[in-house]
Amino acid sequence: WHYKITWNPKNIIMAGKDGAVYKKDKAIINIDYKDVFAHGQPIKINSLAPMAWYPNRDSLKYIDLYNLHSVDTFLRTTLRYPSFCIGWNYFVHLGLTDVDDHYIVQNSKSFSDWFTAKQALQQDVGAEDQTLITELENFLDINRTSSLPASANCSADVIQYLFEEKLNMEPSDKDMIVMLHEIEFTRNNKNYKTTSSLIVKGLENGRTAMAKTVGLPLGIAAELILDNKISLKGVQIPVHKDIYLPALKRLEEEGIIFNEKTEEIG
Repeated sequence: WHYKITWNPKNIIMAGKDGAVYKKDKAIINIDYKDVFAHGQPIKINSLAPMAWYPNRDSLKYIDLYNLHSVDTFLRTTLRYPSFCIGWNYFVHLGLTDVDDHYIVQNSKSFSDWFTAKQALQQDVGAEDQTLITELENFLDINRTSSLPASANCSADVIQYLFEEKLNMEPSDKDMIVMLHEIEFTRNNKNYKTTSSLIVKGLENGRTAMAKTVGLPLGIAAELILDNKISLKGVQIPVHKDIYLPALKRLEEEGIIFNEKTEEIG
């Protein structure tokens, strides 16, 4: 799966449930949950192995936040490795993330019974790489004959149990956070593209990049407030220069750095 759990596992299982909506070439595009992971597109970021992105929920609300009403395309995405998107797309179509199929789980004595029942309901499910799908299923040991966990009330609970069992972080594991911004614009009748990328790798024994990239900005913001270096009052989000400029400077000292480049494009 090329994935390990470093945050709320329930959110991982529920990813894409709300579908996606974004703006592309001035048109509003709506994607149903069943199709979110089928839209995973390959992308290469620096020297990393090829990754894939899928549209992440409602991108349109960020247009107001950043005052970008004149843009033709605005899309917020999530990055995964291609095999994850292929496998999760198959799981979604097979109904393995369903939250309202209590009767199937309650009437299944084992993982094998449950998996067989779900397959029987979805005869038209295709897979773009059946060999890969089989490997992903085998890694989770999804077709085992042991009893389902007593806490499982629906298929989503079963999948979460398998993920927490098989994709849990081990003491020797190291995670990685990857972020990429791509901005295309025109200036003086020439087209340009600016890319800003962030790659942060965690350390062993639970000192994860996820914890670092979430915790350090909060800690730095608290220090800036205590040192009276932020004059804004009330509840704020970090889209103000008074917040993000000093915060980004401090984050660089911790190895959290965005690498930016701009190039002319055709």
